[in-house]
Amino acid sequence: MSQIQFGTNSRSFDKFYDWFHIGACAVAILLAIASFFEPGHSMKLFPLIFLDAAALNGVLAYARFRSANRSTHRLSGLPFALVCVALLILAFICGKVVWA
Repeated sequence: MSQIQFGTNSRSFDKFYDWFHIGACAVAILLAIASFFEPGHSMKLFPLIFLDAAALNGVLAYARFRSANRSTHRLSGLPFALVCVALLILAFICGKVVWA
């Protein structure tokens, strides 16, 4: 099994990026299906949904920061990083409220 190295090798990062999106979308679909099957317990899944969305935005922000050559394009990852932080805060708050 080959080891994933992110240095200057963009093909390995692109492979990780694609597989991460496939996995995160599968998790989002499973969480959506689980929330419809058990409507009474669907509140317990909201922190996980926020965490999944934060992970997607975090990886997208990292990809934007990493791939841009000029500083103006590099700043295009900043809104995604801010959304990631906001979703992490929402996941934490929602987890405290629902799971406590």
